[in-house]
Amino acid sequence: MKMVNAKGEAVYFNRVMKNGREQFVVKALDGQHIMGRDRQKHSSRTFTELHQAEAFLRRAGYSRAKSAKHMIRDPNCRNDRWAVAKLDAIIEGEIRKLAFDPAALELAVSGPQQGEDAAQRRAALQQHLEDLRGQMGRVLDLYQLGGALSASMVGDRVAKLQAEIDGVEAALAEAVEEPPTQRLDAARAALVGAEDVLDNGTLDEKRELVHSLIRRIDLDGENIDIHWSFAPEN
Repeated sequence: MKMVNAKGEAVYFNRVMKNGREQFVVKALDGQHIMGRDRQKHSSRTFTELHQAEAFLRRAGYSRAKSAKHMIRDPNCRNDRWAVAKLDAIIEGEIRKLAFDPAALELAVSGPQQGEDAAQRRAALQQHLEDLRGQMGRVLDLYQLGGALSASMVGDRVAKLQAEIDGVEAALAEAVEEPPTQRLDAARAALVGAEDVLDNGTLDEKRELVHSLIRRIDLDGENIDIHWSFAPEN
């Protein structure tokens, strides 16, 4: 279920099964964070006991968000083409397809273009890093050979180059893509019991399922673009 606090910060609170054991996951919306046990900012927290999760939510001031009687409903959505009931049916069909079609699930997890774009970005960053290191080496070589650069000029140039190198290395570290097999395993785990929830679950349980599986839905005319939570973001 979606929950918000007085600051307008929102999280999704979901019950999941992992390795046959019940867990309770509090997940921050995109671009937001929640405080972890280590006092660091995290995108989600997992609890093994319901009372632990509820205590955390109370301390953070979260309460259940108001929503309409549909699985999919966003008060900020300006959709005027699609009936919500029709959207519900389409999303339900897509979830069922992922649960029963391994090929469709693999495509949703990887995306035909995302992997290529990520690889190109990493290659560009790596090339830039090599160029910067080459510049650093040439500056030091020039100084050692008694070039026109003074020690202070060399020091300034080296410091600037090192700052750029540190920035590119940090960007490379962030650009390391999660192995597809890990995302696929996460997707399979998230879909466990999905059919039973869709067939027999309450409205709140269906909402929780949808929100745990889908990061967002983009509507553009007749097109519906589903961003799955277990797939890399565009």
